[in-house]
Amino acid sequence: MLFGEIMKSKRETSGDLLVGTWKGVDEWSTNSEYTIRRRKGTYCVTAIDTYDNEKADIYEEKWDKKKGILSFAGHWNSTGRFMRCLIQLTANDKIEFTHTYTDSETMIRKKKPNETVQRMGVSRSAHETKRASSAAGSRS
Repeated sequence: MLFGEIMKSKRETSGDLLVGTWKGVDEWSTNSEYTIRRRKGTYCVTAIDTYDNEKADIYEEKWDKKKGILSFAGHWNSTGRFMRCLIQLTANDKIEFTHTYTDSETMIRKKKPNETVQRMGVSRSAHETKRASSAAGSRS
């Protein structure tokens, strides 16, 4: 018996259409697979990066029966990426998988329009400093 047949037979036995292993439609866009099992009435999710077989740490699995949404959080240790995921069944063999995840970027400090200039314990805004120096220059 093949893996797919095993998962299919478990799904048919449980009658739960969410149970099974899910992968992206576009095999080039993601290497992640999500396996959903149901144990003692509670959903259990496993996430695997098929590129290197890394398993994500999965947290906070929650089933919202009214909305038909399974939600969970995951952390990929190799990259530090944290994700929040929502899964909703859209057809017998299709789910909508919505995910948000952490990202990183380099940022620089934005200068304030009236950046404060410190002189001998006196604080003046850049605008006041310019105005004071212009006035002093016009008196000489």
